[in-house]
Amino acid sequence: MPDLSYGDLVQSSRSKNSSSVNALAVIPITSASSKVKLYKPYCTIGDVKSYIANSDYDDGFYAQAINQASRMVDQISGKNFWFNDFTTKAYTPNKADIFEYTLYLPFPIRSITSVTIDGEEIIKKVNFISITEYGDPRNFYLELEEPDNSDLTQLGASSFFSGDKTAITKIKGTFGYKVASTTEMPTEYIFPPDVRRATTMIAGTLTDQFRKESVDLQGNRSNLLETMIPMGAVKLLKKSKRIIM
Repeated sequence: MPDLSYGDLVQSSRSKNSSSVNALAVIPITSASSKVKLYKPYCTIGDVKSYIANSDYDDGFYAQAINQASRMVDQISGKNFWFNDFTTKAYTPNKADIFEYTLYLPFPIRSITSVTIDGEEIIKKVNFISITEYGDPRNFYLELEEPDNSDLTQLGASSFFSGDKTAITKIKGTFGYKVASTTEMPTEYIFPPDVRRATTMIAGTLTDQFRKESVDLQGNRSNLLETMIPMGAVKLLKKSKRIIM
C-alpha cells in the first residue's frame, strides 16, 4: 500500500476555498452523540478526555471521535488490529497483495494452521512472525521458502502465484489482538501502545477541543486550536505501517 498524504485521509470540513486542505472533519456536537457507543476502538474515552483535558460532554461525543479515529488509524497503517478468526472459514487474500514468494495480510498474524495454493497444503514451506512470539512490525506477511535451483528435488516447487496470479491461495488461522467485546479496545498487553496513543491524538483533534500552547518570539503564550492530523500520530504509526512496493 503506498503512503497516504494527509489530504487523502479525510475530507476537509472547511469551505472549498479553505487553504487547510489537511484539516480534519470535526465531530459535530449534537444530541444524537449521546447515543453513540464505542465500536472497535483502539483507545478509551478516558484516554481522550485526559489528552484534551476536557470531560464536559457526553461519552457518546468522545466515542464518536474515537470510532472515526480508529478507522483512520486502519487507513493510515493499511491494516486493522482487530481480532479476526479464520480457523474454520479460510481467508482468501487480495490478489494485489500476492507476490511470488511474499503474501501480505491486512492484519497482524497470531497463528496460522493452514496455507493452500490451488488445494495443495504448503504450511511447512511458509515462514511468518507471530505477534504472540515477538512484537515485530513484520508480523503481517508470509514468506514462502524459495526453491534451491541446485536441488533437483525442488524444481517446480510452489510459489504464491503463477505468472498471471491465477493460483488460489487460502489461509486458516487467527489474526489481530484479543478483545473482550466490540465496545472495548484490545485487551492484550502486547497491543501496540503507539497505536493506542496515535488513536487518542487523532480522536482528540477530531473533537475540535484540543488546543496546543504556542509561544511567540516575545515569550507570549497562547492556546491554538489544533485542526490538523497530528504529525506525531502519523510518526507513531510508522512502525505499524503496511507498505507494499
